[in-house]
Amino acid sequence: AQCKVKPVFVEGSGKRHRFCGKSCRDAASRHAAAVGALLVAVQRDHHEYQLAESLLHNTWFKKDAYNVVRLVAVQRVHNPRLVSTYDAYAASISGGEVANGNERLFFHGCPESAITIGSKDNIIENGFLKKFWQPGWQRYGPGFYFGPQASKSHEYPLAQMSALGPGLHTRKMLLCKVACGRVYKTARDMSTLRGSAPEGYNSVYGEAQKGGSLNYDEYVVYSEAAVLPFLVVEYEFHKF
Repeated sequence: AQCKVKPVFVEGSGKRHRFCGKSCRDAASRHAAAVGALLVAVQRDHHEYQLAESLLHNTWFKKDAYNVVRLVAVQRVHNPRLVSTYDAYAASISGGEVANGNERLFFHGCPESAITIGSKDNIIENGFLKKFWQPGWQRYGPGFYFGPQASKSHEYPLAQMSALGPGLHTRKMLLCKVACGRVYKTARDMSTLRGSAPEGYNSVYGEAQKGGSLNYDEYVVYSEAAVLPFLVVEYEFHKF
């Protein structure tokens, strides 16, 4: 019987595998364990494709410079090592008011090389690394920054996106699982934070308010284990 989900994974040689049951899925997991990570194409009728499409369109609030046109493709990240690390961290910060690590789904904009398997220090194989934290002033100190709005994350990296000319373009963003744990909510800058949330908290939520310093909400986590790359989302957008 053919699986209704019908995902596909592609080996480095270009050989394509269509999943049709648990044995195929397990084979993909073994392959991922052997090579470190792989990307699996997600079919349009799969719930993960539909989730990515919904989040991309429904959280695209800012439309003055860019507007999303359509979803092109979705790939699922398979990296057993990162999953294990993430699950352990989420469990460690759970309890009381926090369930399942207070997991959220956030987009993350980055250069395409950062989400290309085989590229040096790519996120798919290595996860999010503190060594790439940027020096200088940051609103909530050095950390891993995410926007709940796709349109906010789309603007990054700033220099690369600003350099694009007007017209139709295609790019990829990461959709990540982020274990936020206990969240410190604030509408003010906290640039004096030094690589960790305020005591007793695991993350910072910068809330945009009228007249405030933020135009759009931001979430920041400070542990490498707090972020799991989940889906690579490719889409078309128009730059004005």
